[in-house]
Amino acid sequence: NVSNLLLVKASARGREMGVRIAMGASRTRLVRQLASESVLLGLAGGALGTGLAYVGLPALLSLIPVDLPRWMKFSVDAPVLAFSLALSLATSLAFGLAPAFGSSVVDLSNSLKEGGRAGSGGVRHKLLRNGLVVGEVALSVILLAGAGLTVRSFLALRAQNLGYNPQHVLSMDVGYPDKRYPDGPKAHEMIRRLTADIAALPGVTSTAFTTGVPLGEDRWSRIYTIEGRPRDLKDMPFVNHVVVVPGYFATLGIPLLEGRDFTEADFDDQHVLVVTRAFAHMNWPGESAIGKHVRFGPPANNEAWFTIVGVVADNRHDLLKGRGRPVVYLTYSADITPSSLLVRASGDPAKMVSAIRARMRAFDPDIALDHIITLPQLIERASWQDRFLAILFLAFAVLALTLAAVGLYGALSYTVSLHSREIGIRMALGASTASVQGMLLRQGMTLAVAGLAIGLAGALAMTRLLESQLYAISPSDPITYAATPLVLLAVATLAVLVPARRATRVDPAIVLRSE
Repeated sequence: NVSNLLLVKASARGREMGVRIAMGASRTRLVRQLASESVLLGLAGGALGTGLAYVGLPALLSLIPVDLPRWMKFSVDAPVLAFSLALSLATSLAFGLAPAFGSSVVDLSNSLKEGGRAGSGGVRHKLLRNGLVVGEVALSVILLAGAGLTVRSFLALRAQNLGYNPQHVLSMDVGYPDKRYPDGPKAHEMIRRLTADIAALPGVTSTAFTTGVPLGEDRWSRIYTIEGRPRDLKDMPFVNHVVVVPGYFATLGIPLLEGRDFTEADFDDQHVLVVTRAFAHMNWPGESAIGKHVRFGPPANNEAWFTIVGVVADNRHDLLKGRGRPVVYLTYSADITPSSLLVRASGDPAKMVSAIRARMRAFDPDIALDHIITLPQLIERASWQDRFLAILFLAFAVLALTLAAVGLYGALSYTVSLHSREIGIRMALGASTASVQGMLLRQGMTLAVAGLAIGLAGALAMTRLLESQLYAISPSDPITYAATPLVLLAVATLAVLVPARRATRVDPAIVLRSE
């Protein structure tokens, strides 16, 4: 881009260089002047880029909602910054000095004419310039395809059916004194009274205690055995446990597909189980799981058998994407007291935190609330990596697309400056504005289409590396590969239209007078 744009600038200054030489300016003097201009240009660009780096890094880090480890620190790296600044100065100097180095072969009589010819730089230089533009377009196509895939993957991730309704649900950890409320009747009475007190608050539609909030960090898994199907210990599968109180499924909106929900009577008859449809289908395909028996832990422990009394819909309890372990639900009992509270409200549940705190304090001032967060916020936390990847890819794609557009603009502007005499003569001989613009548009769009073809081939090969990061989207997603060329061609058309329209404003009289 720097080379193409500065070559355009140099071609426009050919007459200026001729005038300076005719007035006695030496080549050294021209080099000194252009070197000063180039250094200022490089420093200005480098300073702007450095400022964007310092602004952009915190903006990117703000997309990470979790606390990173202390050793994982991000800052503007000094060696990379020095390299980037040096590169901006080097490119500005290298291509900014082109008019001075070309001044030794300047034809003064031609350059001093108004509208005089400029040198074309030869076929090799033309191929190099066009090749750089084609490469830029191809790179932007690859990044556009990657951005399209990651954005569509993120949207699919967020639009998936979670198996429950997270809207208007607030979760929190309830810290109670263990000595005052030990597992058993006292903890049971505390859970029962707190559930009733919170449910009585205005705006609360449902509430339930659990040991595991959906997409939370608390996970409890154990190996299990199906009755009548013994296995070696090393071959026994794991299943995730969630202990819940009656009303948990209603609070989250998880449909009950078969059997029944837990009841308060199950507190004393604790060996009952509710499983998900996936767990039931995995272990009893084609038949009902109701009444079947499951035992947890190593067979040598000879633990009690649990009876399945209900089957609920599958839901994203542990992972937002990927294949997690199956989930089973146990009723709370004298052995386990859940300490996470879910509250569904008719409005914004975050506005009810103070009322919930007051009701808890009224029951027992020593009960504390912690990790208060809504389920949509938990979903945001669980999907931040996918959102980060999508935004990062999109930012790079927009940047690459902008650079490709500038490259096309620079290449075509340079072509117009080289052929302004030819264009003027064509128009003097009767060529229409439309035909001249069409000729130049074809030149620019030929470069764009060539880059597009190369970029699509590269994208089909490179985006397969993203397959592990995508959710419900194929690396060869047809919608993405249909939209990418449309975006690229629309931007390319705008980029080449400006110099093409400017070329038709050439005054044929000036061109003919220059001869």
